[in-house]
Amino acid sequence: SRDLARLLRVLKDDELAVSFEMVTRRHGHHGQLPAGEYLVATSAHGHDPYGAPSFLPWRRFLQFCTAMKLPVNDTWLFA
Repeated sequence: SRDLARLLRVLKDDELAVSFEMVTRRHGHHGQLPAGEYLVATSAHGHDPYGAPSFLPWRRFLQFCTAMKLPVNDTWLFA
């Protein structure tokens, strides 16, 4: 899809990696038992000028996820 192609292009161009949490029907998500299985983005990082990992600040991470249509934990938005 175009969204996936755009995401992969941005990840490559910006040299970013995204981490996800897998939510399963069996284990649930923070006490809830979802109807289906899905991924939730938990962090994104690139690297600093010295090559060490550099995580996106919280606000920038949420903006990135929103722009890329990545799922996030909706309770984080109200914390």
